[in-house]
Amino acid sequence: YNPNNYEVKVSTLENLLVKSYNVDHILIQSLHFKGANEDAIYLEKGRDVVINNSEVEFSGINGVTSLNIEDFKITNSRINYSLNTGLNMRYGNENAIVKNNSIENSFPFQGGVQNLDNNGNGILVSGNNVLIENNIIKQTGFNGIHFLGNNIEIKNNLIQEFCRYKNDCGGIYTFGGSKNITTFSNRVIE
Repeated sequence: YNPNNYEVKVSTLENLLVKSYNVDHILIQSLHFKGANEDAIYLEKGRDVVINNSEVEFSGINGVTSLNIEDFKITNSRINYSLNTGLNMRYGNENAIVKNNSIENSFPFQGGVQNLDNNGNGILVSGNNVLIENNIIKQTGFNGIHFLGNNIEIKNNLIQEFCRYKNDCGGIYTFGGSKNITTFSNRVIE
């Protein structure tokens, strides 16, 4: 093939949007984030952060990372081609809503995922009072949805082609811990 017929795009930024500590009440709406070396959107510590009708593509690690964001909401958005996890809500995401999103091609090929467990998921969520509803999760190297916490409702999601490159996983997966098993309550998968 003639190389002059192709366009090459290279990311030069680690993150495309970073929310620092204790900045609250943020609306991210109708934006397209494309090409980050690490996480396209990195949110840490705060409350009332909303991502709506936005697109995140080609992330070197996670599409969206939310750590300790209370009342985090992502709706009507698309996350595509995250080398690790599409939506990484690793800890402290109380009262989160994940609704009407499309998350595709998380951990799309071997060698791209981060080391250790809990990596390569479509959605990873740890928090209480969480709703995950009406999402489409396709082509994931590990779990479609991996969740921990109390008062979690997971309903009406379409999950296709998961566990492509790792085992001990599932379309929807949860685990209590290795040494001290944690007891969770009021969890509904519908």
